[in-house]
Amino acid sequence: MKIKLVQQRICYRLTPLGWALILGANLILVFVIVRTIAVFLVVNKPLETEILIVDGMMPGYAYDSIVALAVKNNYHYLITAGVNMDYTFNSSEKFNTAEFSYKVLSTKKLDKCELFKAPASSVDRDRTFTSAMKVRDWFISNKLFPSKVNVISFSCHSRRTWILYRKAFHDFAEVGIIAINDNSYDYNKWYRTSKGVRMILSETIGYLYTKIFFHPKVNSL
Repeated sequence: MKIKLVQQRICYRLTPLGWALILGANLILVFVIVRTIAVFLVVNKPLETEILIVDGMMPGYAYDSIVALAVKNNYHYLITAGVNMDYTFNSSEKFNTAEFSYKVLSTKKLDKCELFKAPASSVDRDRTFTSAMKVRDWFISNKLFPSKVNVISFSCHSRRTWILYRKAFHDFAEVGIIAINDNSYDYNKWYRTSKGVRMILSETIGYLYTKIFFHPKVNSL
């Protein structure tokens, strides 16, 4: 019996052309992602409903857009949501984003739309989800059980906001989303400004975390 200590195997390796094709395909993929990621994050999927939830704090011009939207679409309820945030470098000084939005919107002409607020307490993480749960609890405590609601969020945070509100409202109501555009940078050229890079990268990471790792338990009604 002949004992073999080595054996011959056929090994396939990429040719320079093969490497070039793989590199080219990856570059095309990166290019497509860079050009479309902002549009993906800034999502608009509104539903037909009489209830509009304003999540968090917005820049000044956004509130005028919210009022115009509420009046044009005949919303009956406008609810501000948010949590406590640090006001200055002194962490003991805080303000609530729901209270802030409520205060700003209360100075606007809302016609037949009624304005309410559902401020949540201080949290160090999962602020949007905490806000969503507070709004859900507000509906229940006021004996309101809508079948559909729309949430309005700012810019590229809207995709993550939509996911988190759907998690909080999973057995309560269907959730639509409306995004207010950020006028400070071009979504198609976000990589050309420091703010665009900062916001898109941060929200992309947040989106991936929410989709992959964030699976909270929400008590059913």
